[in-house]
Amino acid sequence: MAQSSIPNKLIQALSPDAFKKVAVHLRPIQLPLGFKLVEPKRVCTQVVFPNIGVASVIGTMTEIWQELGLFGIEGMGPTSAILSQAHSSTLVVMQVAGEGCCIDVDRLRELFNADAEIRELLLAYTEAFVVQLSHTAVANVQCNASDRLARWLLMIQDRMSSNHMTLTHDYVAAMLGVARVSVTLALRDLEAEGHVSTGRKVVKIENRAGLLAKVAHYYGGPEQEYAKIMAARTHK
Repeated sequence: MAQSSIPNKLIQALSPDAFKKVAVHLRPIQLPLGFKLVEPKRVCTQVVFPNIGVASVIGTMTEIWQELGLFGIEGMGPTSAILSQAHSSTLVVMQVAGEGCCIDVDRLRELFNADAEIRELLLAYTEAFVVQLSHTAVANVQCNASDRLARWLLMIQDRMSSNHMTLTHDYVAAMLGVARVSVTLALRDLEAEGHVSTGRKVVKIENRAGLLAKVAHYYGGPEQEYAKIMAARTHK
């Protein structure tokens, strides 16, 4: 497969020589809604590079799910697979259906250990993802449900390139770790402020600038970190 045919931004950031080493091991994969990339207490066998869709990394230590981070066309997952052979402590599941490429974990680890460029890119992305996790942890503690939802919608939109999102209140509540009624009230607030409009299982962002102003410094740090990585790694 040609590098130009793979939209994933990490794949696009590889030099032609590095891409050739990775490409021979890549396989296309469909990523339907609810598809589990890895489950808790299981060893991950493949790493996915989404071209379309959004995956959630979810903490499942209790009966209440809590999204820790998410990734899509900009990244790969689970990142833990390249660093450890231990059983996963999280659930990684598709929350927006899509498709992408996958590679066996063993093959990716071999490339990671043998090729400095591949190793540096994957470690840089992993660092950026850790920044996202830390910002999410802070937002979950310091922000109310309305602000947390605004931040989450912005992050989903970043990875979808669309202002229309097919989402249920129950699913959003599970991702944010709040009660369903909190999501209903938060959406009502955002709609009253003119930032979104809602329909049956649909949320449409009407005013991205308004959402950005609302979440202030709780959004942007991880995005800037990722942008720096890609600016440094993009090959002309």
